[in-house]
Amino acid sequence: MNSKIILIPVFVICICLFSSAVYAQTLEVEKLVETNDIKAGDDVTVLLKFKNNFNENVKIQIVDKNIFANNGLDIQCYEHTLPPGTQVIAYEPIKPFSPGNYTLDEAAVKYTNPLTGKEDEIKSNKLELEVKAGQQMQGQTQSITTIYQCGGMGMRSTQTTSSQQQQQQQQQQQQQSPDDKIQNNQMNQNTQGLKQEIREEMQRQEKMREEFLKNIKNNSDFQKMSEELSMQNYSLNDSQINPSSNNSGEFEFSYNKENKTASIRGKMENGTILELFSQSDEDREKMLQELMENREFQKYNEKLTEQGFNMSGINFNQISQNHTKIEVSYSNKSSRNNDSNSTDIKKITAEYRDGEIKDVVLEDSENNKNENLWFILILILIATGIYYFKFRKRVAKPAALQDGEFKKDYIREAREMLNAARDLFSKKREKDAYEKVSQAVRFYFSNKLNLKKEVTNYELLKVLERDDKGKDVKRCLDLCALVEFAKYRANREDFDEIILSAERIISG
Repeated sequence: MNSKIILIPVFVICICLFSSAVYAQTLEVEKLVETNDIKAGDDVTVLLKFKNNFNENVKIQIVDKNIFANNGLDIQCYEHTLPPGTQVIAYEPIKPFSPGNYTLDEAAVKYTNPLTGKEDEIKSNKLELEVKAGQQMQGQTQSITTIYQCGGMGMRSTQTTSSQQQQQQQQQQQQQSPDDKIQNNQMNQNTQGLKQEIREEMQRQEKMREEFLKNIKNNSDFQKMSEELSMQNYSLNDSQINPSSNNSGEFEFSYNKENKTASIRGKMENGTILELFSQSDEDREKMLQELMENREFQKYNEKLTEQGFNMSGINFNQISQNHTKIEVSYSNKSSRNNDSNSTDIKKITAEYRDGEIKDVVLEDSENNKNENLWFILILILIATGIYYFKFRKRVAKPAALQDGEFKKDYIREAREMLNAARDLFSKKREKDAYEKVSQAVRFYFSNKLNLKKEVTNYELLKVLERDDKGKDVKRCLDLCALVEFAKYRANREDFDEIILSAERIISG
């Protein structure tokens, strides 16, 4: 019997990977300083350490206030683009002059989640600082700098006073001439005027956003798409708009129902919508189902599975309303030289155009792109040897089975496998436990049906298509596959139920 892919469990795994990916990825932020040994008069650099767990750039807006000992930065808005991975943002140094214990507030970070299209917010930790007594300095300057750098607008103002000025302030207030008072008052007005400019610019942008949003919602094509989602019981959850004027810009509206999501996104220019398309989880599931049934995909999936690759992620890139690129990623757990940094990654890509799967392609992507040609050749030779060894082992196995390996008391051995699964589960090895249950069921039928070989889930379900037990076996194997490959969180109740189901199958 030719080896085939496990269609139904793979589809279930894909849906779980797609659904769980939304919740598994996020941003992380931590506030810290370069050194905790701080003395009065030292330069203190406050850092924000980010970890971008998405596989793409994420644009963020930071609101953060770091003021202590009357010195510091008041960041009202700061835009930045985070690349995938870890990055540290370092603020300009702050010089404290007064010893003491201080608490820096949390930093608030807003961003649009690339997977859901929703605006999310994360906050850093608060930071406790101790400033120790240091060298006494005369005429030290104390300043608070206000920064606004968002939406293409940059403003910065610094309010500065010296320690001598602070000590002399009251005396000067009494001794100031009317002209001096007017001059000082003018300086305060200038600072207040800058802050007023910031507020007015923010109000102008908010008004522009409101007008842009109104123009979108008045568009008949948008209304039709929104009504279609509403008929599917979706409700509007969030909206992200990026206007360049009252009637131009980009937008995305997010919808949800229970644990499913949908979106409408597009681009408007001078009041005319140039791009507009929607997509829901049901659409993605339909595309995924058709991909799993595609013969080219089945061939490539089987090839990667035989080479030790496991499905690790699914990505949908909607190009237009009738065109979506689907990317299924695979990774090889048995990385070369036991180096996790050299794990191979491969992809199967496909185009979904006008309701059909087209252009299914297997793409290879090595993590270490700088390997020279000779090293690659050596790896190919090693891989060929391993594959040949596995192939020989796989060919030899049925011959051994024909000699009577499956002629033992297979029911007793299958039950022993279930007992071993119980023991594995009690040792917190849930994934191995479910794998052992699946192995027990397949081992039982391999002997009962005299198949004389180890079978895959798909091969067994194909044989049992018209058998009364087919549905029970499918349910048992599907749940085992979910735990093995999709990282479904197992629990005792589910495990006991799957053991009971397997026992009924074997006893029958």
